[in-house]
Amino acid sequence: MGCVRAARAGRSECRVLGKPEADTAARRFVRWLGTNSAAAYAGAALLVLLAAVATYGAGRGLGSPRNQFDLHIYYDAVSYWARGGYLYSYSQPDVLNGSLGFTYPPIAAVLMWPMTLLPWHVVQVLTLVLIITAAVAFVWLCVRDSVRINGATGLVLLGLITCVAFLYEPMRLTLSFGQVNIFLGLFVAFDLLFLQRRGSKWMGIGIGLAVAIKITPGIFIVYLLCTARWRAAIVASATAAVASVVAIIFAQKEVLNFYTEVLWDTSRVGLVDTRGNQSINGLLARLASPEAPSKAVWVLLAGIVVAFGLWRARSAFRAGDEMAGMALAGMAGLMVSPVTWVHHAVWVIPAVIVLAHRLVELRGAPKTREFYSSVALLVVGVGWLVSLDKYVADYAPNWSGAGWWAQLMGNLPILWILAALAFLPARKQIPLLKQFLPA
Repeated sequence: MGCVRAARAGRSECRVLGKPEADTAARRFVRWLGTNSAAAYAGAALLVLLAAVATYGAGRGLGSPRNQFDLHIYYDAVSYWARGGYLYSYSQPDVLNGSLGFTYPPIAAVLMWPMTLLPWHVVQVLTLVLIITAAVAFVWLCVRDSVRINGATGLVLLGLITCVAFLYEPMRLTLSFGQVNIFLGLFVAFDLLFLQRRGSKWMGIGIGLAVAIKITPGIFIVYLLCTARWRAAIVASATAAVASVVAIIFAQKEVLNFYTEVLWDTSRVGLVDTRGNQSINGLLARLASPEAPSKAVWVLLAGIVVAFGLWRARSAFRAGDEMAGMALAGMAGLMVSPVTWVHHAVWVIPAVIVLAHRLVELRGAPKTREFYSSVALLVVGVGWLVSLDKYVADYAPNWSGAGWWAQLMGNLPILWILAALAFLPARKQIPLLKQFLPA
């Protein structure tokens, strides 16, 4: 300890100086990463690789491998169509649902057609690489308001946060099934978190492409309208329309049949009351099982939830937090869809990031209801790390024998999303801290 003496009003005083912070190995490692040398980048890449391996191991324990089941449907259905067959007549056996086929709009098949030129195992590897790459880009767009993502240190942060994201069931299942959800999420985030901030006149093109591929992202066109972004809404709608017209060139019969028949046939995507369907319609189907749920009740409840969710999304946008608005709109869309599989819920990731960011903002401040609700959402949200089949049986197609506990456990993701729609806060300090600003 040192002692500093100063003359004050004719007398001296001694002030004890605090101990300097210990120069630990962790601090030296962080400083070394900051040098951004070739060795630092190599060390960062190795650290991320080790984290990825650990994430894969943890994911195997928390979830159940699906062996790119959905990707196999896409590959076989589009290959069948490329050989002259009717796209929507292809079906693949499924243990629970009997059979499953291709359910996306024809433009999705057109975009997937190039993979039919490659062997199946090559398609598997390329798809996994593309999903991981899209996930990294998605996470980067979501976290750059909160942490500095540049240099070797930024590589570590981005890699570790992406690994954590893949522990969450929606992201893990997207990889395991070989699903398209992360690409749709990236298209939307590219619009709202990248083009929007640059005032680009092309803002809306990503949302439009997502809508063309899978209809349900249409909730974001409504979100644009609710936030009075008329030009972006027009660009999104025009993009979706143009993509559908392009599809007519290659699949005229499929385009006509999709929008008149296939789109309205929910039986094509599987049993509505299976535990994997985490939407308002799924909840009602499990409660009414083995009977069909009331469509009138579903329309009423879904309408209330989506209206409330979009109102909260607009409020977050007006408060200056586009990402919170995006997450709220995305989760509202999950609730209103007739069928929402757990792997559709990629919007949980930006919601969790918003919660963590807001709690850092609130540190040291008097504890309020917002603080406690955010902590509760973040803590309970850990449940998204565990696959549903780890803690609840699937009684589909007849839940009448399931007790109240099984019903409760089978609807936990829905309950979390409903709570998030009500309590997800808007961030006030964007970027989070000056020293975390992106370079």
